[in-house]
Amino acid sequence: IAMVRDITERNMAKDALLESQARIIKQEKLASLGTMVAGIAHEINNPTQAISFSMDGLKMNMEYVKELIKEMKQYLAAEPSHLAEERECIRRLMTEFDMDLVLKGIDDIADRNIQSVERIDHIVKSTKRMAHSEEVFSSCDLNTIVSDAVVLTHNQVKYDLEIVQNLAPHLPPFQGLAQEMGQVFMNLIMNARDAIKEKGLTKKEGRIVITTYHNAKRKFIEARFDDNGIGIEREFINRIFDPFFTTKDIGSGTGLGLTLCHRIIDTHGGEIIVESEAGKGACFTVRLFV
Repeated sequence: IAMVRDITERNMAKDALLESQARIIKQEKLASLGTMVAGIAHEINNPTQAISFSMDGLKMNMEYVKELIKEMKQYLAAEPSHLAEERECIRRLMTEFDMDLVLKGIDDIADRNIQSVERIDHIVKSTKRMAHSEEVFSSCDLNTIVSDAVVLTHNQVKYDLEIVQNLAPHLPPFQGLAQEMGQVFMNLIMNARDAIKEKGLTKKEGRIVITTYHNAKRKFIEARFDDNGIGIEREFINRIFDPFFTTKDIGSGTGLGLTLCHRIIDTHGGEIIVESEAGKGACFTVRLFV
């Protein structure tokens, strides 16, 4: 009876631990979502403000154009005998208003606004793809998921580092959940940012190089996230995917980010490979079979 009770208590404790881990992982997902939403709001706000400011300049330039058109109408309504004099007045007004510069300014403002609108469109499309929740594996494009992760973390990393993307063309698709793989890549980017900040690098010095690759012979594709941050101590390499393990200060992380990444990649039948040397950065490679 005592043995049965002991086994029962152990099972109950194990179930409670698993339930606790699942709850914390869910909280980690929600925290990642909150970070993403905050970043998206800021990213959309920037081009929106640019459009707002440029519209003030456009309005001012249009006032010059309207004033010139008004004057031209008055001169063109004059007697034919005065046309030579009126043409001279129009030329004087053109020079006074510097109409060539005004018209160029209107073109420049229009171009900037178009770029801002395209930026918003890109962010919204990336968000929709990343937020689309799926339960059944479907065909996914690795480069698109990587690019979306870069877009959605841009606001969190733009003051700390540069991201370089070397994306191989014509990668074969893989079967998976795009939203979950996007969460993995966002997590790896944010971890790299933390490592770069911990090393004390400036924005010009900090760098993440993201490379995608296809090995046709071995039938896999991969995404490599290579940073020049603080790196990982050799003694910690084999523990970084353990639940609750973290080298960050207390309160700076739950230690579940990489655990979650490992679980997602494992669900996809893939691998995550870590290479690092303390003080010289780290490289995380996500390998998926196709």
